[in-house]
Amino acid sequence: MEYGLTTNVQKKIKELELSKSQTDDYRFWWEVNLTKVENRNVLIIVHPSSRYSMIYSNLKPSIWKNLDVFLTGAIKDALLREGFSESDVKRYFEMSGDNIYTKTHGKVAIGGMNHIASMLWCVWHYYDSENMLQEHITYCANKELSTVGLHPEYNYIYPKELFVNEIKTLLQSKE
Repeated sequence: MEYGLTTNVQKKIKELELSKSQTDDYRFWWEVNLTKVENRNVLIIVHPSSRYSMIYSNLKPSIWKNLDVFLTGAIKDALLREGFSESDVKRYFEMSGDNIYTKTHGKVAIGGMNHIASMLWCVWHYYDSENMLQEHITYCANKELSTVGLHPEYNYIYPKELFVNEIKTLLQSKE
């Protein structure tokens, strides 16, 4: 799995080594950004191939020491939330290879992430002070009719639906 980190995220991690991208298959890319909304740190994790997003706040300092573990858990939880089985999740991670950190995967890949960051202000009234995963805000981001830079063949899509379809297609193609 390749985690493309913005400079804000890179600054938070001690002794970070960035690798060069090792796959052209953007179904295994995840872009990770750290921004602020109403003086709160907000972690945005985006699958650039579908623009599927996860929004986290109320971040614990320990996640920066084990960001790899946190991101893997976040993606696993997202796949399970979207109806994939434990064995599907395991296969997706096996197919993705080792986890590596890279710089972000370019302007087209991070376009959706920038859009999500700008729309947070519009839905921040759903902020949940009790949980790290901002479920309602994440839901809003994934149900917003969107374009996806990595898929110019689609005029408009729903990120959640494209994400589920892409992962299903990926898993079926490798059976």
